[in-house]
Order: sequence, then structure tokens, then C-alpha cells
Amino acid sequence: MQLQEQCTICGTLQTFEFNRGDARDDGACRTCGARLKDRDAAHFLLAHATPDLLPSIKALTEEQPEVVPLIVEFAYSSALSNQLRDHPNYEQRYFWLSGRTEKTSAGHEVPFCDLHNTGFDDASKDFVVTNDAISFVDDLTSVLQEMCRVIRRGGAFIAINKVDWPVPRETIELESSAQKTYTVPDGEMQQRRIIGSDISKLFSKTGFRLMLRQVGFSQSSKRNFSLIGVRV
Repeated sequence: MQLQEQCTICGTLQTFEFNRGDARDDGACRTCGARLKDRDAAHFLLAHATPDLLPSIKALTEEQPEVVPLIVEFAYSSALSNQLRDHPNYEQRYFWLSGRTEKTSAGHEVPFCDLHNTGFDDASKDFVVTNDAISFVDDLTSVLQEMCRVIRRGGAFIAINKVDWPVPRETIELESSAQKTYTVPDGEMQQRRIIGSDISKLFSKTGFRLMLRQVGFSQSSKRNFSLIGVRV
């Protein structure tokens, strides 16, 4: 499958190729490497954080750097961080590194930050972005309460995550025997829950209005979603 559009990270107009049937690792930008899930998050940021709908994060930083919102992204490396890393309103953190500061392959230091207790000031961020976090954190309610505390009203928590398809009715906490183990830069992690359609109730209880957006195309039993919680 092919899709012609402008990359919302670097702004390059191109034809994106989708061969693997999974938005997570497919449809990468040939210029900046942004996958479809990265470009979807950037589209939401541009649409909700800027007075003019600029075509890309690169255009935002070059043409209107003064309106870049306060963003913290929990990711070891990402296309978004490559464009925003030098802007004072952007912070990059990592949540699997067990308290250590880690250097990426490009030599950039990424400090650890606990999603359950970030240490950020109240209402100090416009957007918090996570990749593959909410299925793995110890206490999801605690994390959402912390996101509600640090995100200002009108801001958003953008949680990109794998979701089973069809979407389960309930969010299920997994027993240890059912947890799958995944390799991460500092070791291993275990999946702690399966995300179900009732996740909106938990977002609502913790101060968010949830938009569950399917990202891309998939032929597999799992699909990629952006769970966007708007702080109310």
C-alpha cells in the first residue's frame, strides 16, 4: 500500500510505502525516519498547539519557534526528539532505565524519569508523549493521576500503544504467568496489562477526555493506537 503526503515531522512530501501491515515499524519517512505513529502524534501537536496549522514540526521550529508548546516525551529515541531536542520547551526522558541516565547511539543523554512520580511542577507541561508505556507501568491509575497533575488544562497526554484487535471490552491486569517479556536498551520489561475499550473510564476518572485513534493499517491481530487524553 502507498500513501502520498507530507511528513509532519520533517515536512518532506513523498510516497510512503506500507509493506509490513503494521503502523509501528512501517511507512517510515525516507528523510527523517518517522514512522506513521510518530507522524500522527506530530499532527495532533500541530493541530492543537499552534495558531496556524503548520505542515511539520520542522516548520514550527524554524518559522514560529516562540509558540512551541511545553512538551516532555518519554522515549529513548524518536523522530520528534531529533527535531525538537535543541528547543528549550522540549524535554526528553526515559522510563525503563531504573534510575540511570543513558546515552543514545547518537550520544545524547536521556535521563530517567519515573512516570508514577515525575517530579515536574503542577500544570507545568502542555503535552506529555509516551511510546509503549501504559501496558508496562506498575500502576496505571497512579500514572494517569500524575499526568493530570503535571499537564495544564487544555493540554494532552498522548499515549501511543499497541492494542489488541478487536479491542477487548476491558483493560485486564495480567498475572505473572501470562506476562510477556520484551527487550529494552537497559535489559528487559514485562507487559502488565492488555488495554481494553473501558480505558476511557479510567482516563475520565483521572481528569481526561479520551480520544482513541487508530494509527495506520494492520493485517495482524494487534493495531497501533494513539490514546489522546485531553486534560479537562
